[in-house]
Amino acid sequence: YVAVTRAIHALHLIVGPSSETERSLHKTFGGLVRAALTDGKRIEPQAIAFEHGDKHWYENPGVERTARRTSSTAPKESLTPLPVRLAAPAERRSRNLERVSPSGLEGGSRVKLSDVSSDDGIERSDSLRRGTLIHAWFEQILWIEDGLPESATLKQLANEVLESAISDEDLQQLLDEFQALLGDTRITGRLSRTAYPSLSDAELKVENERPIAVREGNRLLVGNIDRLVTAYDRKSGQPIAADILDFKTDIIMPGDEKTLNKKVRYYQPQLQAYRRAVQRITNLPPDKVTARLLFTYPRRVMSVDDRTDS
Repeated sequence: YVAVTRAIHALHLIVGPSSETERSLHKTFGGLVRAALTDGKRIEPQAIAFEHGDKHWYENPGVERTARRTSSTAPKESLTPLPVRLAAPAERRSRNLERVSPSGLEGGSRVKLSDVSSDDGIERSDSLRRGTLIHAWFEQILWIEDGLPESATLKQLANEVLESAISDEDLQQLLDEFQALLGDTRITGRLSRTAYPSLSDAELKVENERPIAVREGNRLLVGNIDRLVTAYDRKSGQPIAADILDFKTDIIMPGDEKTLNKKVRYYQPQLQAYRRAVQRITNLPPDKVTARLLFTYPRRVMSVDDRTDS
């Protein structure tokens, strides 16, 4: 479309000649051009099926000439073949970009088996089930001061998420654990508007499980941010800050700072990828986008930057 509508001096459209068995115009771009500009009859090789204007414009390009129109097939002209050099294809087309999940960046380029193994001996399937459910429950909370979902609602959601593949006893144990989390100010403090005192004049928007799809070079960063809080200027409506919170259900014993710091380092590439994506989406500078890890056990919220409680 751009090539056809942006020509300045001349436009040359080349279509294939009619085949021996042609009975009607084909439903192709070439057929469309022939239907619009010719009488629809057969086209022989090297024939000019349509021309309009002054084909000698290049002899004196500064002079406007009266346009001439010829709709009949013109005789073959002697033209010197010109080599056509096409640009090399891009290294990777956008539709075939490598899809990368931020969670797939955990641990950086080298990952130790001990970093991904369960620390408390729980079977991996049980750990995944526990993590999936707690994430789903946290997703139901926007602001802690606006109220919490009822136990019946959380149980119903658990059966939907896990497709009832959990006993009533195990479900109640997880529910008690989650409600205990919500009774700890270290956790609820990050889910409250009061967590952002410097942004008290801004409009805060919470997005749970915020999907992202951002191009980084030859790959497409695709994933979901557990909790994204974006602050908007009330006058301009423009974002002025953003905070990323990622929930982790790793079981780390209280006081085990070595393991905790190791986990923060392990998850750091994932959170850095989320931060880059949010910067692209909001056009915010790096110092206006924060990223934190909320460990449900031992109930700590850690900054990704300096690995300190925040």
